[in-house]
Amino acid sequence: MKNNIAICLFTSTKGHFGIVTRYRETVKSINSQAPIHDFGYAIAHIKVSDGDEEMADEMQLFLELYGFEVYRTNAEWKHHDISHQQEYLNDMYTVFSTDKVLECDHALFMEDDMILVPRKNSLQYYMHSATKILRKEPEIISVRIPRVENEKFRIEDLRRKHSIDAVVKESGRPELYFYGSDFSNNPHFCRPRDMRNALLLIIKNPGVFMVHSEMGLGPALKYFTLNRRPASVAVFDPSQIVARHIGSEIGEEEAIETNYYYE
Repeated sequence: MKNNIAICLFTSTKGHFGIVTRYRETVKSINSQAPIHDFGYAIAHIKVSDGDEEMADEMQLFLELYGFEVYRTNAEWKHHDISHQQEYLNDMYTVFSTDKVLECDHALFMEDDMILVPRKNSLQYYMHSATKILRKEPEIISVRIPRVENEKFRIEDLRRKHSIDAVVKESGRPELYFYGSDFSNNPHFCRPRDMRNALLLIIKNPGVFMVHSEMGLGPALKYFTLNRRPASVAVFDPSQIVARHIGSEIGEEEAIETNYYYE
């Protein structure tokens, strides 16, 4: 049976450090744990740079074979530049404004260079847990899969490193997840209509929110919470499930344990 989650994958023809096949590793890994065809809807957005149309055709064919509906946008952008952030926000608006995404109650937000590593239960278990949290806790804007083992400390340390008012709080199920203030585009579950409304808030109020896919979008999402609740992100405990970043140079990828949980 299909679930009611839209898997939303963001990729580009630029790749990562000259490696243009990371998206394949990400898709294959997810599909081996939770088949793409079992999602309520699967959408992939490809940012296409000038001259990369042939590569985009190849990417689209691969993604369609796995069940994704593919959207393509031609644009020029640079990593670590405002053009990157602006174009990313544009891509998000394209994805979260599509009818089929909005027909799903929840979405799994995925960048193309992250591997999901469940540790104690299947990926489907954490998918179900995340949607349950989003249904029962309207103040929660996102349920994130953490990247680091000391995720609580990382969030709390943002105050020292970046002067961010970082907050961590315990949930009613501390063995499964906790609350944090740090919104991130690392793999997470969200409500598609929340994302669309927050992106519209940014678009309709130029200059109010930072043009940034995390530091602008996070505050926009929190605008819809009670008193703009700081700790409005649920984060799975790293003992349960983690995400590993592979968008690096060969040999510098985050280590992926080989004995992670399969059902």
